[in-house]
Amino acid sequence: MSIINFLIYCNRRVVYHKLVNSSNEIHDTYYISKLMTEVIEEIGPQNVVQVITDNGANFKRAGEILRSRATRFAINFIALRSLQQKKVALRTMFTSEEWTSSRYAEKIDGKQTEKCILNTHFWDCIAEIIVVVEPLYKVLRRVDMEKTHQMSHLYHYIHQAQEEIKRVMISPAKYEHFIEIISRR
Repeated sequence: MSIINFLIYCNRRVVYHKLVNSSNEIHDTYYISKLMTEVIEEIGPQNVVQVITDNGANFKRAGEILRSRATRFAINFIALRSLQQKKVALRTMFTSEEWTSSRYAEKIDGKQTEKCILNTHFWDCIAEIIVVVEPLYKVLRRVDMEKTHQMSHLYHYIHQAQEEIKRVMISPAKYEHFIEIISRR
């Protein structure tokens, strides 16, 4: 008989979630990834911070598949930060003679992009998102990169991230909403 157990670590305790009798299944990466995804959906993706698996090769690959889904968050953050770093160059490009005389400047997509790039509110929103997300991104990197288990330190890391957000945003009116969302998750 082949059984796969799912345990949850919450509030400094390990809780048994369920077992799956997988005796009649092939334990390939697809099957294991499917099971893990089902459990994550049962628990709620917003409640899952880390997945720890068996050391078997298929379990490791299934974990990598799940991790690649989670890295979309990091990719979006990195893209926004990169965009912010290129702000001056982008604004210069969209006000240049070369742009205004190009055929793209007359197209609907070109006009919408230009309007967005030249909009101060757009850049203010990017800056605010980066201020809020960067400390959380650092937490994810720290938990993901460390060789030892970091779950026991996660609440401390999240608290540090919240304090960093408060320090940078200064005004409670600005940061309270974000802190509330982080605390709920």
